[in-house]
Amino acid sequence: MQLSVLGSSLLGTVTATGLAHLGHDVLLYAESTVRAAALRSGDAAGSEPELGRALVNLIDAGQIRIETDLPRTVLHCSLIFLAPPCETADDSLHQRVARVLASDGTHRTLVNLETAPIGATDALDTTLRHAGLVTGFDYDLVALPHFFSEGSALAGFLHPDRVVIGTASVPAARQMTRLFAPLAAQGCPLVVMSPRAAELTKSAANAFLAMKISFMNEVAALCQRLGADVEDVRLGLGPDPRIGRSYLRPGIGFGGAGLARDLTSLIDTAHAHHLQFDVLEPVLEVNRQQPQRFLARLRRLLGTFEGKHIAVWGLAYKPDTADVCDAPAHAVVRCLLAEGASVSAYDPEATSATYAIFGEDIAYAETPYHALRDADALIVCTEWPHFRRLDVARMHALMRRPVLLDGRNLYDPRRMADQGFTYLSVGRPTLRPMDRLVAGKGVAGVA
Repeated sequence: MQLSVLGSSLLGTVTATGLAHLGHDVLLYAESTVRAAALRSGDAAGSEPELGRALVNLIDAGQIRIETDLPRTVLHCSLIFLAPPCETADDSLHQRVARVLASDGTHRTLVNLETAPIGATDALDTTLRHAGLVTGFDYDLVALPHFFSEGSALAGFLHPDRVVIGTASVPAARQMTRLFAPLAAQGCPLVVMSPRAAELTKSAANAFLAMKISFMNEVAALCQRLGADVEDVRLGLGPDPRIGRSYLRPGIGFGGAGLARDLTSLIDTAHAHHLQFDVLEPVLEVNRQQPQRFLARLRRLLGTFEGKHIAVWGLAYKPDTADVCDAPAHAVVRCLLAEGASVSAYDPEATSATYAIFGEDIAYAETPYHALRDADALIVCTEWPHFRRLDVARMHALMRRPVLLDGRNLYDPRRMADQGFTYLSVGRPTLRPMDRLVAGKGVAGVA
């Protein structure tokens, strides 16, 4: 099938690449010539290396073509996917598309990829009708929520648990079923429902995941009080198919735009319809408090952050991305700076994005080891895999005080204590060097 994708954000680029990979011919609209060049080189994929390579290969094979003329992209075919970038209120992508369609008169199926907040597809419908277009005659609408994760976006698109298709149009549903037939042939269910139900499905899915994370963080806090190990609890819960293993790892909180946005959308929609979503409303508050709860333990151990030098490993909200939107690490850094600490931070991807926020207020290390020099403590905020493989003895030697606050439970507590660290983690007992203090590096007290 031939189709157009309007918007070269991550969402649009993943959709274009994934659909081309399934055998369709894709015309991808880039918002500028600079963006078009980045797409052709694969640089636009950011920290999605598989996506960048696949995009370049599909462009070279002629299955994806890049276009910078919006009307030409809209009029190219009858199936159009909309992945709007950040828009201005007076001239959004949707409004521009509506004006082009109003001057053409050919029926098209419009697929709305940005399904938040709930009601986004209705808003698109209103924009089209205000341009004089008629539903069912000039266009049919589809809401197509995405469920892939940053860092593994293309793999998530090509190997989904399900494809949710939201439309009231029988012809559009058939068109989308044909489009995703290669996934259905692999056993992936194609679930057709109304646009509003599709949007609600996406928000409910992310809200449920956010709830699992905050629930486990509350369980971890109770484990801390009881002297239990939350990792034991997690391993006992995960095999239960009613619960599942995913999103049960405690930590310093969730970040990124998706979970908080969809959770808020669900709560706001409930309020707009005079309902209280009592089970969800505390989830964001638990998440907001988690970095503060975490830092309080280190503050008790050190006495104060004033004049202390703190190393921070991980600035992105999760590994395999440069995204720092609502990153818990940034909440940690803000608190440390506000209380008079100096911060040296390392992240393999998110340094530039963090510099745009904090500027010269913190130091940016070239390696994890460089961040540790003369540090009074190390805080691990993002679970980058290579952090697990670093030389613990070298880490210890570089620090002024071998105190490790592990916000992602990356390390074995006993091993770290045996290596001379005072080790604090999430929902596990605090361990100190057994019956000894390293000369000149001792820290008294238990957090």
